Amino acid sequence: MKFPESVLVPAFAGMILLAAGGAAAHGDHDHAAEKQAAPADSAKALAPQEGMKSLLIHLGLMEKEIGAGKLDAIHDHSEALAASVRDLDKDASLTAERKKRVQGYVKNVLKLNDKLHHSAEEKNTEQARKDLAKLQAQVRLLDKQCAASPKP
Repeated sequence: MKFPESVLVPAFAGMILLAAGGAAAHGDHDHAAEKQAAPADSAKALAPQEGMKSLLIHLGLMEKEIGAGKLDAIHDHSEALAASVRDLDKDASLTAERKKRVQGYVKNVLKLNDKLHHSAEEKNTEQARKDLAKLQAQVRLLDKQCAASPKP
């Protein structure tokens, strides 16, 4: 089936505007591009012990930034936090049961981290504080699973 140019050109232009508007409407960066870049970034994966340490450091820094009302700084910490948890389930000392729990907690941490990131982008300090509290609670649960296993 061949479509006339009078249909294709406006449709194509509309797709371009939607794509451009999606990135622009969500701040100065494009999350879709970040997610596509993540696999190439896998060389930077941290060992599970270093990942947990990095996670706790960035969580603490996020708490300080939110406490000081510096929501613009959350973006970088959010990205670092997400990279920190990427390979926590790769700890060879985890039992199958603990590994499954770690994977679940990591999934929750990533969701809450993303929610906090968006609250910060929207300059919603109150919501960012609430999201941070939820994220901290989930990280405590994750930490218990990781800390309970013997580290090499």
